[in-house]
Amino acid sequence: MNWKDKILTACAALLACAVLGTAAKAEENPCKADKEKFCKDVQPGEGRIIKCLKEHEAELSAGCKAKGDELKKKADELKEACQADLDKFCKDIQPGEGRLAKCLKEHNAELSKTCSKKIAEEKEAFMKGHPCMADMEKFCKAVEPGEGRKIKCMKEHEAELSAECRAKIAEKTEEFKKNSPCGPDIEKFCKDVKPGEGRIIYCLKAHEPDLSAECKAESDELKEKAGELKKACQADLDKFCKDVKQGEGRLIQCLKEHEKELSAGCTAKIAANKEQRQGKIKEQREEIRENKGPKKRVPAPAKKPHGPRGR
Repeated sequence: MNWKDKILTACAALLACAVLGTAAKAEENPCKADKEKFCKDVQPGEGRIIKCLKEHEAELSAGCKAKGDELKKKADELKEACQADLDKFCKDIQPGEGRLAKCLKEHNAELSKTCSKKIAEEKEAFMKGHPCMADMEKFCKAVEPGEGRKIKCMKEHEAELSAECRAKIAEKTEEFKKNSPCGPDIEKFCKDVKPGEGRIIYCLKAHEPDLSAECKAESDELKEKAGELKKACQADLDKFCKDVKQGEGRLIQCLKEHEKELSAGCTAKIAANKEQRQGKIKEQREEIRENKGPKKRVPAPAKKPHGPRGR
């Protein structure tokens, strides 16, 4: 496969996420039955599902074929609009696993007007069918995207949101509770706690001795990561955030505000944590998409105490 073919394949893969994943649009996935029929045992990720469907192209349903033709057309248009940018910024990036999309995102401010416009159009078209899109346009149009600002804005206008948007949020919240290692514990101990500002975390912490083994394992992992982050960023915390009160994400927010001034070690650790978190979210989504539910966490075995054994 030559470079231009790789770009086209990558563009198609980026667009195919809307069809094969948990799409934001409300209509039924036209390739769902085909995926179940031909690619049931194919492990999701790295374009394997797309490749599988392509291998069975002649046997696909009319609806799935039509969606495939639509994606190919969009991929051609996206490739044409962004080819110069891909050649300029991403020529050494291996296609796959969202690397080209990430590359374009990293160079977002430097992209050509043609490429930027096309990406914005595709994003808008993808999001148009989302039940919360009208509310976001109404209440949060002027809010700059990133760092959870849009989500925070939507929360502030929760009482004013449309019934469809509230229903979607409730559905996603229930999905999270159901599939998160701590979901049953949240339902059991923190059902009446309003989410946000770390209240759920504090609630779980208050019930720590009663938590399930899976939730404790998740909590231990988060504590370990927090300890590693603190160690890598201690000098930066002392320098920029010494007067910031700990809790409710204030220290993390402080580091974000000084993002461009952070030490190389702290920056690298934040990036590594973000990549791990995104990988984990992707993995959980793939598992949910396959109706398997997330893998159960196996708690680490208790460490044996050191010292001489008793006779």
